[in-house]
Amino acid sequence: MKSFYLSIFLIGVIATGNVSFAQTTEPPPRTQPALAYMDHLGLAILFGGQSEGKLLNDTWIWKEGWQKISPALSPEARKGHAMAYDSRTKLVYLFGGKGENGLLQDTWVFNGLSWQKKQTKGPSARHLHCLAFDSKKGKMVLFGGANGGGNSLSDTWTFNGSRWANVTSPIPARAGHAMAYDPERKRIVLFGGFKKEGQTKTIYKDTWELDSRKWVQSRAEAPAARFMHAMVYDPAARTIVMFGGKGDEYLGDTWQFVRGAWRMISPNGPTRAGSPALFYDYASNVLLLYGGQSKDRQPLSDLWRFEGRWIKEKSN
Repeated sequence: MKSFYLSIFLIGVIATGNVSFAQTTEPPPRTQPALAYMDHLGLAILFGGQSEGKLLNDTWIWKEGWQKISPALSPEARKGHAMAYDSRTKLVYLFGGKGENGLLQDTWVFNGLSWQKKQTKGPSARHLHCLAFDSKKGKMVLFGGANGGGNSLSDTWTFNGSRWANVTSPIPARAGHAMAYDPERKRIVLFGGFKKEGQTKTIYKDTWELDSRKWVQSRAEAPAARFMHAMVYDPAARTIVMFGGKGDEYLGDTWQFVRGAWRMISPNGPTRAGSPALFYDYASNVLLLYGGQSKDRQPLSDLWRFEGRWIKEKSN
C-alpha cells in the first residue's frame, strides 16, 4: 500500500494542474540514467538515460513502486548526466549529459513536483561526470567527465544553489567514475573511472577523498579497476557501498568502504555496467538497484534489493 506521504505528494501533483501522472508501471529499460533520493519526501527521482538507442527525458518516482509523472517543463533528453539531492534546500540538482545535439552544460532543479532551469554559468559541457552533495559545506560538488572530443576532464566545481565556482583539483582526469558523500567521515569518496586521451584509455582503481577543499588519494587496497559503476551511502550500515561496473569484464561485486578501507560484502550480483541507479530506500530500509547495461550491451529495467545478497524484485 502506498504510504501517507506518497498520497499527499500525488494530491499536491493534482492540485498544481501543471503535472500529470500515469498509471503505475515500470520505466523502460535504460543505461546511463540519473537518480536521486529526496529524503524529506521519501521518494527516489529517476530521470533520463538511453533505451535502445533513444535518449529519454522522462521523470519517474519510486515509492514502493514506480510512478511516471509528466511535469509541464522538463530537461531535454540526455544520458550520462548527474543528479544529487541537496538536504539543505530539499531540492534535486541536475547538470549536463549528452543530448541529441551534443554535450550539455545546463543546470536544472527539481522540487518534487516540477523542473526549473537555473540561469547560471558553470562547468563546460560534459557527460559521464559525478555530482554529490557535501552536507558539511552545504554545497554540491561536481568532478570530471568527458568533453566533446571524448577526452577526460579533471576539474572540480562547487554549487551553492545559485552560482558555480571552480576549485583546485589535483586529481587525474577521468570519466565514468562514481562518487558518494560519507556523512560519518564528512568527506566525498570517489572511486575508479577511466581516462581517455586520443586513442589511449586507462581504467582506474584508485580511491580519492575530498576533505574540505582538497582531494587526497587513499592508500586503501582497492577493488578491481572499473568504470560506469555505482556508489551510494548506506545509512543503516553507516558506510558507502559500491556495485558493479566494467573493467576487464562486466562486474557484479558489492563492496563497502569502511573507515577508509574497502571490504567485499558480496562477490556475485546482477552483473552490469552502464551507471545503474543504486539508492537506499528509507521506506523499506534497503538498498535498491535499477537498470544499467548488460554484458551483451542491452539496457536493463530490472530492480534488485540487497539483503546480504541481491534479490530480484517482482514486477509491478
